[in-house]
Amino acid sequence: MTKTTIHTKGMSCHHCEERVCKAVKNQKGVHDCTANAATGDVVITHDDDLDMFEIETLIDDIGYEVVK
Repeated sequence: MTKTTIHTKGMSCHHCEERVCKAVKNQKGVHDCTANAATGDVVITHDDDLDMFEIETLIDDIGYEVVK
């Protein structure tokens, strides 16, 4: 398993954190997700072969900007 942090913009509250993690946790290969609106960090524990581009696209699609 791997832990990856994705930096985002646009989360402003606990509801935003829950929305992001709910969407991410529904993806095959994701074991856990935590999000922090204050820092914009989304920390994902996942299988080593998870396609992070798909996760980043998902986060963008639900309205939060992935920052690289």
